[in-house]
Amino acid sequence: MKKKSFIATGIAVVALGIAGGAWYSHQQTYFNQNTYINGVNVSGKSASQALAKLEKAKVANELYVGNKRIYKGNDIHTGILATDKAKVAKVLQEQVSLLPNTSKKEYFIQVKQADEARSQKLATKLENYLDKENESRQAPVDAYAIYRDDKVSLVKEKAGNTYDVKKMMQDFQKQADAGVIKVARKEAKPLTTDSKTVQKQKTNLESLVMRKVTYKVQDKDYELNAKDLITSASYKGGQLTFDTSKLANQIKDINAKQATLGKSFNFKTTGGSEITVQDGSYGWKISEAKAKKTLLAALQANKASVNAKADIYGTGFYDTGTGYDVTAANGIGDTYAEVSISQQMAWFYKNGTLITSLPVVTGNVSDGSSTPIGVHYIGYKQSPTVLRGVHSDGSSYASPVRYWAPFTVDGCGFHDASWRHNWSGSAYLNDGSNGCVNIRPSSMATVFGALEQGEPVIVHN
Repeated sequence: MKKKSFIATGIAVVALGIAGGAWYSHQQTYFNQNTYINGVNVSGKSASQALAKLEKAKVANELYVGNKRIYKGNDIHTGILATDKAKVAKVLQEQVSLLPNTSKKEYFIQVKQADEARSQKLATKLENYLDKENESRQAPVDAYAIYRDDKVSLVKEKAGNTYDVKKMMQDFQKQADAGVIKVARKEAKPLTTDSKTVQKQKTNLESLVMRKVTYKVQDKDYELNAKDLITSASYKGGQLTFDTSKLANQIKDINAKQATLGKSFNFKTTGGSEITVQDGSYGWKISEAKAKKTLLAALQANKASVNAKADIYGTGFYDTGTGYDVTAANGIGDTYAEVSISQQMAWFYKNGTLITSLPVVTGNVSDGSSTPIGVHYIGYKQSPTVLRGVHSDGSSYASPVRYWAPFTVDGCGFHDASWRHNWSGSAYLNDGSNGCVNIRPSSMATVFGALEQGEPVIVHN
């Protein structure tokens, strides 16, 4: 009995093998049942028969999202030509299976003469449809890492149901040449707390908040810890954002200690008096916005130190600040011009050496054109030029000068005055200039040579 059973089993196996072989061989030549190429049924046909049918066939012109049809147009040709013979033959080989399989199989051949206009039209319709649908759907929220209250933690993701437009458009592009295009519904998924991306965010923040950077401001170094600069930080939309109110306070403290812009200056006059001169345009200050960018970039790159010089600003002729590299004499240094209104004198120093001193005539006191008191700076030097402006009585003037070195943006500066006849020490009271410092033509060349762009000009009573 056992022997008969074994023989029967053997016969069955042989029969199955013969049947399977026949099935496999048949598939090498003919397409399986329920097989479609670009929407055309090629079941039971050879490659050449299928190609002939595909060349003549027309297919429905439709676009679906899931089971919902969102577009229907006139039937279109498949676009497959005789030159696509190799592509059809390739599909024939791809559809071969070891066992009989009658489930529906759809294949897509990219055609040479694709209807680009149709593809673009349908792509636009699909994008518009998905965007419109997403307006009433809830977008997912990615998990993210956050530093707050001196610790790093993770904020859990929130699920949503908006369509993943990018993935669905990719699905569309794979079928763009087909007559009936069926785009599978795919919802956008949020990043989860255990994803590699979010875990990397956490690691990055943990490393970042332990770093420190030395901020070099002139001749002083400030060692700043990340925790002293960053109030909180988090990855929103994949980008690292910071709350830097602590950093702003640090910069305010540094500016209070060292910056010169907007501050009065303690100054020792040529006569030896210690005076305080109000601020003008001369000086520098650290920009909180620039410092934030510099220091955060340094922390993220794990730099040991950065210089504040690129972070300063100023006012007047240019906004890059003046006197940052000067620390002597309360930030004025030893190269400067001094003008005394009461003495009607000016002194010009270079590297601590008095180059020249001479009498001058300053702005007319009687009509409100006094030369402005304060610490200004030389904006530029020009030779020759024509000074143009308006007198206090409203009349205009155009005065040629050999040398011109302005120290305020509204037109006060040093220049020769060939037209002046009154050079007395009291001329400034009723017969002074329009605000400039007038110098005798015979002396102006020396003054012009002594002055440097950016050097301070101290005007005091």
